[in-house]
Amino acid sequence: MDWKKLYEITSSHDYGEIFIGDIKTPVKHYSLELRAMLQKVEEGMVEATQKRNSS
Repeated sequence: MDWKKLYEITSSHDYGEIFIGDIKTPVKHYSLELRAMLQKVEEGMVEATQKRNSS
């Protein structure tokens, strides 16, 4: 088991919610288009933060 990877995943699991708030699962999954847009925003914010912190 890759413990470092497991730690990274579990410690940042809900990190994207800092930026867009906690959107309830039924709302997130109402449509594939909405879910894809929310995921893209979350991933973009997480990546931007990681880049900023690694500089």
